[in-house]
Amino acid sequence: MSSDSPKNKPSQLPFRDLLPTYICAPFGNGLFDAVLIIVPLYALSLGATPSQIGLIVGARYAMPFFFGIHGGALVDRLGAKRMSLIFGFITLALVPLYPLMVWFPALLTLQLMVGMTTSFSWIGIQTTIIHQTGGNTTFLGRFTFCQQIGATLAPILSGAVWDLTGVWGAFMFIAGWTVCFIIAASFIRTPDAAPTVSSQKTHWRDLLPRPSDYWSAFALMAIPAVALAMAVTVVRHTTTPIQASFYVVYLDQLGMPGTIIGAMIALVEITNGIGPLFAGYISRRFSSHWLLIGFSIISIFLISITPLLGGTIVLLGTIQIIRGLIQGSIQPIFMSTIAQAVSADIQGRSVGLRTTMNRLGALSVPIAMGYAVEAFGIEKGFYYTGAFLIFLLVIIGVVAYRSRLFGPLRNVQEP
Repeated sequence: MSSDSPKNKPSQLPFRDLLPTYICAPFGNGLFDAVLIIVPLYALSLGATPSQIGLIVGARYAMPFFFGIHGGALVDRLGAKRMSLIFGFITLALVPLYPLMVWFPALLTLQLMVGMTTSFSWIGIQTTIIHQTGGNTTFLGRFTFCQQIGATLAPILSGAVWDLTGVWGAFMFIAGWTVCFIIAASFIRTPDAAPTVSSQKTHWRDLLPRPSDYWSAFALMAIPAVALAMAVTVVRHTTTPIQASFYVVYLDQLGMPGTIIGAMIALVEITNGIGPLFAGYISRRFSSHWLLIGFSIISIFLISITPLLGGTIVLLGTIQIIRGLIQGSIQPIFMSTIAQAVSADIQGRSVGLRTTMNRLGALSVPIAMGYAVEAFGIEKGFYYTGAFLIFLLVIIGVVAYRSRLFGPLRNVQEP
């Protein structure tokens, strides 16, 4: 079925009602990128080892991995806007504590906490746009375009602030970014298509994880389209923590300043924002599942060959641009594939499940790559990690092909 089929009809909300959600997108997503570039640089300034940097970056994904489904269930029960605001304020309270964390275990603990609060807020915003648009790929592509505006600006600005003001200025900038997210989220209107949230007073027990929420979320993987998307998500999303950890470290070892490192990351985010605008077009012409597998393989290959580029800025930038276009074009397809397969009342849990799968790869790969770098050096660490991840995607593709549950590469065009 096409991603923009009548069943997946666009939002009926006027643009002014969608605008706060679109504004939340750059500040919510940009917050991840700002933290992911500053914290490794801060850890390096404290003398952290490669394995410690891997742990620091991986810790950012640990709590969302264990509690992402719980966060999605809370969104379904309590409402997306409420969840986004609550955890936005908690993030705002935690970010200024980073410069005080000069002891590695303390910094690791703070990373765990901020990883959870930012993830829960972002689950709320993603669930909101799915309710507003019905999971339409074209509308989700526009939302992804908006979120990439923040992902583009955040690395450049945070890297520049780091160079100009140091630790305190960089983390105060991140706090200000969080304030903008909170303001935008406060203007969100609950769409009529969203499930009705109970008006009963919330009890503290409602905030605790429920085994039934996890069972119902993992049961979604009995749907073939969801299962394949989740399997690819685990592997594909690893490019982000690799870029945030050892890509940054490698460029730093080449003597590049923070501003240039931020610009390199911004290049992939700029094109990551352009790619979603074509998501609806390509998903109507090619089968979504093969797009997810093929483009993910190319994306991982491109980041794994970073040491082969010899530190040449033009080559590094070109690879980042191509990788960004590829990654951006399939992001809305991931969201749409899952959103169309589940009912409206459990969209939060489906987003939470996708978050959990994202974090599974993002949590494990930086840690494993950290030990690979210590054992074989940073260059071979890129090669070995990339080869292993591509091997996993090939296995997923072979299983999908042999299962006969998915169609050919190209969609049949209806007259």
